[in-house]
Amino acid sequence: FYMGIYEERIARIKSAVALEPVDRIPVISGLAAYAAVAGGVNMSDYLNDMELNCTINIKVTGMMGNIDGIQAPLSSPEVLPPAWLSNIRVPGKDIPDNELWQVVEAEVVTQNDYDELLKRRSLADMVSYLKSETRYANVLVDLKENTVHRGQLEALLNKEYYERTSRLIRYASKSELEFYHVGVISGEIELLLDKIRILHSEIYTGFDLDIPEYLAKHASFNIYGLINADTYGEVMELVKDTKYYDVLASLQPKGDERIDYNILEIELRRVYYSTYVAVVKKLYRGKKQKDLLDVLYTMIELQNISKIYRLKKFFNASPQHIKSTLFLEYSRMPRSFMEELIATPDASAFLKKLAESPYHLYVDEQEFVYIEYYTDKIKYHLAKRNMRFATDAALVYITYSILLTIEIDNLKHIIEGIRYQEPASSIEKMLIY
Repeated sequence: FYMGIYEERIARIKSAVALEPVDRIPVISGLAAYAAVAGGVNMSDYLNDMELNCTINIKVTGMMGNIDGIQAPLSSPEVLPPAWLSNIRVPGKDIPDNELWQVVEAEVVTQNDYDELLKRRSLADMVSYLKSETRYANVLVDLKENTVHRGQLEALLNKEYYERTSRLIRYASKSELEFYHVGVISGEIELLLDKIRILHSEIYTGFDLDIPEYLAKHASFNIYGLINADTYGEVMELVKDTKYYDVLASLQPKGDERIDYNILEIELRRVYYSTYVAVVKKLYRGKKQKDLLDVLYTMIELQNISKIYRLKKFFNASPQHIKSTLFLEYSRMPRSFMEELIATPDASAFLKKLAESPYHLYVDEQEFVYIEYYTDKIKYHLAKRNMRFATDAALVYITYSILLTIEIDNLKHIIEGIRYQEPASSIEKMLIY
């Protein structure tokens, strides 16, 4: 069998991948922007003319000598947004003609930012810092420091979450938009729960429902209609063509009965999780599906863990009642182990048993503040790891959403701490970064 240059190079690459002996280490060039420089052409011309792009790549590959392969015959930063949801700046469009194309990195709230925010003892000072030193400046630009109140600031932080994630969605392929819009369901459920809480609680009498306008354009029903809905039946009428109707109808109170709000919340959350899982299974296959389901099941599992602990710690609930509140159909841990957690006699025994699970790596009694801190910290570490190694846009999106949620929750903890004049040391214990 005659082995030509192509066969020789393929064999060398395959042998190296298989960790077999090779005559030399194979070389595969990424080329990319280097080809334009080495080929002596303008960067913007290189990116605008794909025939020139390919010609230069072939020319520069030859100039580099005896290499075994190239990453791709064409080079363009336009592949980055759909691959990683990256914001880019392109020569000749966003930056000068012969500049290197750029990936625009989003800055997070840093440890130094948190240190500075913890020194602030008023909301006015906190807003002033966020406007001058962080990427929250745009959403807070019209907020007056001297008249700001907690609810107003938290609503704008929620808006920032939706705006940042929406900016990423514009790069998603149309075939995957259903996945990226699943988050709208969570927002709709929160509004429905808030409205029904107001309708059936003396405590909330006179409260107005805050409708986030950024949610309305993607909502599955007229969310503004919730403002004028005065009865449970009117809320049902608004959602009659949605997946929420059957849940509300099955739990509609009769006569003077009070709504079982806890069960309503559980069943609406079940709609959210079942939809999320179904969409992932519908759109993705293989490793991509597995990675996304691992993240999703972990989030649900951690919520189950929080609920078990709270029901044991504060309500001394029976195992049967605890089980009825959980989403055990979505779990990464064996069902038998979850049953053992549920069967533990009290909260202390529950934590000891939990330390036998894969989550024992994150157990730190010195840092145990409250159960949500513990589970959020796990989510944070797992999301950071996934973000670091993710090469798929959907996984980047879901992990970024987790990290951004935790960052905004950190800011809300600081807001609450300032409101109640808690010492900085106490607030800091609640932050995850």
